[in-house]
Parts: sequence; structure tokens; C-alpha cells
Amino acid sequence: LVLYLILNWLPTLVTSKGLAVSIAPLASMWFNLGGVAGALLLAPFVDRFGFKAPITLGFSGLALALAGLSVATIWCPGEDSNLHGVTR
Repeated sequence: LVLYLILNWLPTLVTSKGLAVSIAPLASMWFNLGGVAGALLLAPFVDRFGFKAPITLGFSGLALALAGLSVATIWCPGEDSNLHGVTR
């Protein structure tokens, strides 16, 4: 359910923060690539410590990323600002 909500609402969240519509699919792509990288990086920890701690760590990271997205306008205020070359 969480994956469904994020993948379907991420483009809307990104554009609501003032970024160009052309950036929205890139946000979804990077979210998916981050999921693959996270799965590969967390797999050894699951083998060593069980699933509880790595899953908690993964969801905590996701919560931090979403919190960062929610305050993106505070981090990058103004119409003329950019996000490291990403146009608004």
C-alpha cells in the first residue's frame, strides 16, 4: 500500500512543490532505483540481524525522505532558485 501511494502520488507532490512537470517522471524513476539499491544494500543486514532492524531502518529512511520533500519549499524558497540545475 505504501509503495502504491508513493509511486502514484510522487509526481503530484514534486510538481506541487513548483518543479517542472518534466521532472516528475524522473522523481519516480529515482525512487524505484533507490528501492533497488536499498534492497541490495539491506539484504546482507537482513541475513545477519534478521528482518526487524533493517526494515525499521528502511522505513525510517523513507519517512525522512518524505519529510524532506514536505519542507522542500522552505529549503529552496523563491521563484528564481534552483535545485542544483533542476529548473522550476
